[in-house]
Amino acid sequence: MVMKMKSYDIVGIGAGPANLSLAALSTKIKNISAVFIEKRDEFVWHPGMLLPDAKLQVPFLNDLVTLADPTNPYSFLNFLSANRRLYQFIAANFNPMSRAEFNQYFQWVFNQLENIKKGEEVLNVEFDGKALSISTPKDTYQTKNLVIGTGQVPYIPALFKDHIGKDVYHNSQFMHNVGDFKNKRVAIIGGGQSGAEVFQNLLLDENNLPSEISWISKRSNFSPLDDTSFTNEVFTPKFIKYFHSLDQKNKQYYIKEHMLANQGISECTAKELYQKLYELRFIKQRKENFCLLPSHKLVSITKVNAEYSIEIQDLLSGETRNTVVDKIVLCTGYSCEIPPALSELKSMLKYDNNGLMIDENYQLIWDGMDSCSIYIQNGAQHTHGVSDTTLSVAAYRSATILNHIAGSAVYPNNEDSSLIQWGWGSNIKVGAPV
Repeated sequence: MVMKMKSYDIVGIGAGPANLSLAALSTKIKNISAVFIEKRDEFVWHPGMLLPDAKLQVPFLNDLVTLADPTNPYSFLNFLSANRRLYQFIAANFNPMSRAEFNQYFQWVFNQLENIKKGEEVLNVEFDGKALSISTPKDTYQTKNLVIGTGQVPYIPALFKDHIGKDVYHNSQFMHNVGDFKNKRVAIIGGGQSGAEVFQNLLLDENNLPSEISWISKRSNFSPLDDTSFTNEVFTPKFIKYFHSLDQKNKQYYIKEHMLANQGISECTAKELYQKLYELRFIKQRKENFCLLPSHKLVSITKVNAEYSIEIQDLLSGETRNTVVDKIVLCTGYSCEIPPALSELKSMLKYDNNGLMIDENYQLIWDGMDSCSIYIQNGAQHTHGVSDTTLSVAAYRSATILNHIAGSAVYPNNEDSSLIQWGWGSNIKVGAPV
């Protein structure tokens, strides 16, 4: 039986936080039809790292909709009100707040929205020169505006790819293996927030305590998240637009400069972790089972029976030493990949030396863009700055995409609002207020 093709103004692949934001904001635009196809039946936000005490690294106002539409019914504040906990949330004065509660908020939005097709996986996307066709086992959808919101994938350095398995894995799988560390020698690779959370979890689990924990980072120290006011200006629409206008050399400069704006360790996590190490050494005087190694990198790995011999290099002296571990957790971040369903279109996408070419409206540059638009969520750090992979810009990015599709400023983005003058525009005079 031939399935009838369903046409929509917007079709989104995936309904994680990025496309969940777009789905929520699209509901208030009456003349635009949208559908979002999600292979999962239920929403869980990074289940492999949803640790019991994990904290959010952004303010709760950086939810799915508020920064674009404070009156939207899918805001975090409305979630609190609808679930009869608003007053208690205020009284609790969380700083920062629980990641588990934000997961509940995402689930609440996911379960309310009627424009999400749950339990459907996109198998293929085709372009006939006029429109895009999106096929699932249940239906075929047609659109002129496709939004990729499948999220980033775990980044596995080449050194580890041949060893991935039950004993060597990315931290995105950590909670699925959390009961398997007792009396084991564990190496944690990566000095950011994920590495800190894994290290902290292993230290605190008295019933599952490793015999040794080595935390290895290329960074010069276990550096904090830069959450200061001036740094947070890089998460504003004004800076994002400025960043997009820069040449590649200056974009790379800013990405390096602002790395700790989204890859550092939260102050509360770092403080709790340091205090725990102090307690273990000086108060409990527990036999130390930890070793923190900044300015080091792992240069080789060899499997010997059920163990792994790893070679670690001091990046300052160049000296190396070998040790043996049973488990390796890779806290090595994520990378952007075009989903397999778009394989037939890959040859039509345009790249430069830094990756996919993306315009300021998050639209991919490709051969068919005169007829159809393909937008990407969480894949534009190289073109829009370090904020792109954070929740901080979810509402702004979704509003930008919707405004571009609608052809008008449905959601005003306050793109000229900043306390910092980014760049030197021709309309700026020395001494003039900016």
